[in-house]
Amino acid sequence: MCVPKAITPCGPELSEAILRGYKDIENRHINLGVRWVALHTGQGSIEPELGALIEHLSPGLPPAETCRKGAVVGVCFVQGALTFLGSRQEQGCGSECEPAAQRHSPTCRLSPYAIGPVCNIISMAVRLPRPVSCKGQLGCWRLPLAVRQEVEEQLVAMSPQELSLIHI
Repeated sequence: MCVPKAITPCGPELSEAILRGYKDIENRHINLGVRWVALHTGQGSIEPELGALIEHLSPGLPPAETCRKGAVVGVCFVQGALTFLGSRQEQGCGSECEPAAQRHSPTCRLSPYAIGPVCNIISMAVRLPRPVSCKGQLGCWRLPLAVRQEVEEQLVAMSPQELSLIHI
């Protein structure tokens, strides 16, 4: 598995939500492309209001202060991307829905994590057995070679039981 690039979500709660199969959209200003991307947990934290929403959408996440920070903690597969408007149209999110207020019609299939402007669709995630320490960056960034090698070596060495992909 080739994993040359990484992303750093805003807080450990978002990384955990991806790794546990709750968060199926990574909102960015860019299309990440169709690829495996390393998931880096940075030192930052999220606003309390967002934390409460994530806790509601992703029950059972560990407290942020117990999560490993400053490390690549897993990988996720980005299967494609849509603009927020395109995602709304594809998922049947019509004029009767209010995404900003998390109110949708019964037929709407829009992910509660979709806010755009570009909704990168995550379809699988794998937690690394051992997080790999690394400084993060903003945007989609290239992993340092030694970090990339360690991440890829861990993935190759995982048994089928360990390599339990979370299908989102």
